[in-house]
Amino acid sequence: MIRKDDYNVFFTPIKKERVIKPVSSIDKLYSLMAIVMGLSNKFNHGSIPYKCTLKRSEHYGKIVGISSLDKKIIFRLDYDEEYGVHLNYANYQYGKKNPVKILIPVEIKEKEYHKVIKGYNKSR
Repeated sequence: MIRKDDYNVFFTPIKKERVIKPVSSIDKLYSLMAIVMGLSNKFNHGSIPYKCTLKRSEHYGKIVGISSLDKKIIFRLDYDEEYGVHLNYANYQYGKKNPVKILIPVEIKEKEYHKVIKGYNKSR
């Protein structure tokens, strides 16, 4: 997990995506997300599901994460061959040209990732 002093990375725009230290479980990832949501003040009035927009993805059109109501901050769970299971964080509070983008690897198997996505969509 990242150190408390390092949470400013979630709010400091740079030109490229940052990859930060992996978290060891989905529960630890959710804890980190809750901290960032609280610091951002963008989730005080709720959130909305975020659906996959990548047409070639097997999860296209399914819920893969959450977004702030104004869609300025997005947390999206993903899998690819390079990083394995990971969370993509995007913060557009500073404009589309100056986003904060962070990739957080999650040390779980691909099978567990699919189970989590299935759970997101279970009651929908």
